[in-house]
Amino acid sequence: MNIHKILLLMTVVLALVVGCRGSGTPTSNVPTAVPTATPTPSQADIATPVPTTVPGAATCRAVDSIFASLPALDVPPVTAQDWVRGPADAPVTLIEYSDFQCPGCAGVEPLLAFLAETHKGQLRIVYRHFPLPFHDKAMITAEAAEAAGAQGKFWEMHDLIFQRQQEWTGLPTDQMPQVLAGYAKELGLDVDRFTKDLENHTYRDKVMRQYQDAVNMGLPGTPSFIINGRLYPTDQWGISYQGINALIGLALLEPRLYDAPPARQIDPSRQYIATIRTDKGDIVIELYSAKAPANVNSFVFLAREGWYNGTTFFRVIPGFVVQAGDPTGTAAGQPGFQCDDEISDMRFDAAGVVAIANAGPNTGSSQFFITLAPQPDLDGRYTIIGKVTKGMEILQALPERNPGDPMAPAGLQIRTVEIEER
Repeated sequence: MNIHKILLLMTVVLALVVGCRGSGTPTSNVPTAVPTATPTPSQADIATPVPTTVPGAATCRAVDSIFASLPALDVPPVTAQDWVRGPADAPVTLIEYSDFQCPGCAGVEPLLAFLAETHKGQLRIVYRHFPLPFHDKAMITAEAAEAAGAQGKFWEMHDLIFQRQQEWTGLPTDQMPQVLAGYAKELGLDVDRFTKDLENHTYRDKVMRQYQDAVNMGLPGTPSFIINGRLYPTDQWGISYQGINALIGLALLEPRLYDAPPARQIDPSRQYIATIRTDKGDIVIELYSAKAPANVNSFVFLAREGWYNGTTFFRVIPGFVVQAGDPTGTAAGQPGFQCDDEISDMRFDAAGVVAIANAGPNTGSSQFFITLAPQPDLDGRYTIIGKVTKGMEILQALPERNPGDPMAPAGLQIRTVEIEER
């Protein structure tokens, strides 16, 4: 098993760990849970059915993304003075404001390393100091990391301080210079130079500038994450693989979003066939253009635009459904528009029924699910857009997969979705 995955398994527990927070945490207008913009329908979903929709009455509309709804901060730009992991031209920048004495900060480091590997080439991570006043060793450890950085070993000292946090956090403060000098020796640094930098507080001004930046932005504590200028809502989503990975995915998706719903692509009087091509074979779907013209039109538009290319069946619940249609693979992504429900007299009475996932009435977009068995409890709740006519054996054979589990098997990739008009 990959060592990063072993470490990540330990890190998942961070969802239950509170980071280091001061009082007066500001209220946020972001969602109060890890984003699941279009969740998988529940097997216990037996709410009152939505009334049948008149064909042709449904419309689609532009909506804000989850990413755009998060607080935008005036973040100091990344410069040569910053400590950075990842390429300078990465499309996503994650800035972490952290405190070496914060237990949550130490715990999150393996998770960040795993995310950097997962999004290699697409993510750069920037470390900045936010030494909280109630941590008596936060300042000296920050200065030590900077002193090591002056000798080309910032990240090595960063890693070592966090890895051994439990060894030094309870020591008297007057022992810290000796402890840190020992780390410097272990890393092959010029110990005399390192010790003088600590004694002279050579890098305290830099640490304090970053601390003040964090205060000016109103960061609630450590660790705080800023992804492409948006504040990660730690208090609402928690520190977890699921949440941080979702926000990175949403940041990557942002440039692809549409600012308006699609124009008409289909003729409801014609028949449309969608062929989903995968490495395990083709899955063929007969689309119900007359029954759900707005949602079929959206599906056809996105297929022709290549929205689904390279995406996966990111969630698999054996005996229930498989879910796809989100480029982030997290259930949080959508294309920038939503469509009204088109509820008809059709039923979830067999395996292979294809429907649009939603987060409530009239919130369907790109994500869709396919039933693996009859699901009568879903009747009247979701827009049915078609049925599988070929390839159900491919879907039935897929292993269980939860997109929030970093140990989940790779999802079956959709190479392309081809649309045939008859």
